[in-house]
Amino acid sequence: MVKKTRSFSTEKQSVDAIISTIMGAASMLVTIGCILGSVKLDGNGPRLYGFLEASALVVAITGFVFGMISLKDEDAKNTFKRIGIITSFIAALSVTGVVIAGYFL
Repeated sequence: MVKKTRSFSTEKQSVDAIISTIMGAASMLVTIGCILGSVKLDGNGPRLYGFLEASALVVAITGFVFGMISLKDEDAKNTFKRIGIITSFIAALSVTGVVIAGYFL
């Protein structure tokens, strides 16, 4: 019986999808860091947190756009495409939620 081996090096991944995944994860990490820093300072965080949140929103939206662009590449696998779109979308929603909560509280 011949043992089947699977080579992962031959599977093609879209570069735009990988960029989208990295941007979404980075945006989520910045948002979590700003939330934890603000909680530690009892809600009196410096202006830098606001700038970082605005930057995280721009990065998340850009990551979402990269993820949508990566859907055009039909030869590549869909794993990173889906992960990139979902993480970027969740990051954009979380940043928007933090900004709205900060405005009303």
